[in-house]
Amino acid sequence: MYSADRDRMFSVFDSAWDVHEAEQIREALQIGERADESLDEVTTSLERASSWGTYDMFGGGMITTAIKHSHIDESRTFAREAQEDLRQFESELEDIHFDSELELELGGFDRFADHFLDGLIFDWVVQSKIHRSRDEVIQVQDRVIAALRGLDASAARVKSRLTELDAERLSLIEAGV
Repeated sequence: MYSADRDRMFSVFDSAWDVHEAEQIREALQIGERADESLDEVTTSLERASSWGTYDMFGGGMITTAIKHSHIDESRTFAREAQEDLRQFESELEDIHFDSELELELGGFDRFADHFLDGLIFDWVVQSKIHRSRDEVIQVQDRVIAALRGLDASAARVKSRLTELDAERLSLIEAGV
């Protein structure tokens, strides 16, 4: 009986891994949320460029073209930031060996950045690229959101496990084991 109690005690007090896992999940959630916010900025900027691009296609003039390209430049800046955030998020997911079916595939976003960061020449080509780029950003953002939901579920499981271990630890201490 003593051996079983001792083994139970060591298992309860050896919850450092659970605490470490909870911290890793928390970090991944923070970075994933930052990536999601970065993608929001890209999408918003692309939608602004698209609106001005539509107006430009119907004869908006030089000022309209300048405003549209200002939003395109802004989108490029946000896209670079989002790429870095996504790389960090992917790295955090790898660190915690996150479920592979929710892994991010950044190839689509990299293609978006490659196409989008190239020179944009004609208004209709610009408009088409803006819409295609926005759609690709939204697809990547959907994968980020799915990963965040999975991380939330993992965090809840770890929190529940830590709560159980705390209760068991208290029980052992009260029993004098």
